[in-house]
Amino acid sequence: MPSLLPLVVALVALVALVATQLSSGGTVAAEPAANATLHGFIVAHSHCDAGWRLTLEEYYEQQVRFILDNSIQSLQRDSRRKFIWVETSYFSIWFKQQNGTVRDALKHLVDAGQLEFVHGGWVMADEASADPFSRINQITVRGHPPAFA
Repeated sequence: MPSLLPLVVALVALVALVATQLSSGGTVAAEPAANATLHGFIVAHSHCDAGWRLTLEEYYEQQVRFILDNSIQSLQRDSRRKFIWVETSYFSIWFKQQNGTVRDALKHLVDAGQLEFVHGGWVMADEASADPFSRINQITVRGHPPAFA
């Protein structure tokens, strides 16, 4: 597996450039302002491929249900934590297996802004290569059953 270090360095440099531009009133600054502060935020999110190397069911049983169980427990322990979930396919399976207590806790986490659902697709789109039409197709034409049915 190739090293991700060059990509991380490039991303940090890009974020620093944008922060510098914003801190200087939106103009391009040749040198960062001496008092410029860069605030970085890391928000945990899911990216559980459905059917990539294992079937949807195998991924769910071997990995995904543990990710959801542990993420929800972690969010409940610390109200400062946040988590973003993408894949409706897996969440649907997990949610149907939960009792009322867990479902109520989940609703509280969503209401508190600790747990967010993004994209709305049955699986995560490949944002690295998907065009807007492919994304729309993925969440409309192919259908996407409701998670809370």
